[in-house]
Amino acid sequence: MVIVNRVREMKEASFRIRTRRNLVVGFLTLFMAVLALVCVGLRPSFSEAYAKEAAEASGVLEMPSISLLVPVSKATLSGRTLAVPEYIVGEYKIYENKVLLMGHSSTAFAGLSEVGLGDEVIYNGVVYKVIAKEIKPKSEISMRELLEDDGEKAIVLMTCAGQHISGQDYSHRLIVNAVVRGE
Repeated sequence: MVIVNRVREMKEASFRIRTRRNLVVGFLTLFMAVLALVCVGLRPSFSEAYAKEAAEASGVLEMPSISLLVPVSKATLSGRTLAVPEYIVGEYKIYENKVLLMGHSSTAFAGLSEVGLGDEVIYNGVVYKVIAKEIKPKSEISMRELLEDDGEKAIVLMTCAGQHISGQDYSHRLIVNAVVRGE
């Protein structure tokens, strides 16, 4: 009888804990929903901002292995900084054979770290194959070397990686190199 009572007490205690947890989760969910509704008026919605950027796009990037299909527009150079669109991918090109495609790791390139060697990358209808993937400290990246034309038709995909250091910047960059399939 003592064991039966103890089991019953444990079940009741477990029920009370689950009930409290469910109340807390429910409250937090409601709080976040109200906060989201309040913030809607402060900033354009994702869909509005994405639609605006996509309307200015001049290309399309597809990466089937990570289910990515995203518009691409020209990145703008301001001083020594390339301005990348917030939700889509930015293109920067110096040479005819090599294109740099940049996107934010929190939006367009959120899944880029999952790309593997040999995966397909389709940019404006041309199929590329991933041949290299690395994470480098931002301070060790030479844009001149990264964009150097070595005669191969190639694309370089780049996004932030590592630790958050300030504003929207990070300590490292994830760099994925791909060449035209068959080369």
